[in-house]
Amino acid sequence: MNSPCISSLTLSGQAIGDAFSLTDAASKAHIIALPTQPTLPTGNTFTFSYKFEPTAASCAGDFGHGVVTINLPPWDY
Repeated sequence: MNSPCISSLTLSGQAIGDAFSLTDAASKAHIIALPTQPTLPTGNTFTFSYKFEPTAASCAGDFGHGVVTINLPPWDY
């Protein structure tokens, strides 16, 4: 990931419709993602927000947002 805050994530979370919420307990990171086009599988771009808790070992209190695009349909097994 080339991030100074984390080198890997172990995520748990839940999906609510096409949106999802993820947490990494070890790094105290939280991610919320919403689809930019709410009709999957054609909508494969998500905007996301992240934050690290103030007590996180790395990047405490850091937060931001971005965009991620999934090249394959996310539920295509």
